Amino acid sequence: MKKATIFGDETNIERKNHQEDLTFFIKKGTVKLNYVKPNTSIKLYEGSVYVEVENSNIKVNSSTGEIKVDAFIYEKTYQKKSQKNKNNFSAITIKANIFLTTR
Repeated sequence: MKKATIFGDETNIERKNHQEDLTFFIKKGTVKLNYVKPNTSIKLYEGSVYVEVENSNIKVNSSTGEIKVDAFIYEKTYQKKSQKNKNNFSAITIKANIFLTTR
């Protein structure tokens, strides 16, 4: 399986239906990912993350931002693990808001 790593200072990214493992290191920006299935990791200082996740273990953390998963709001951290899920999604931020939709 292919792997891609993306670095940026002020970067806005939108991806649909990607098939490769992705890692993002971004200082400030917006990351929009539709239909995340492979392993994906996002490290973002400031901005927003919009992600649709399916069949993945989830681990997100935002020090001062908001975390919204489906219709629920969480403070600082959210995790969901299942032994049947083979893929992992993680987002670690300082000031970014994280909006997840799960399937």
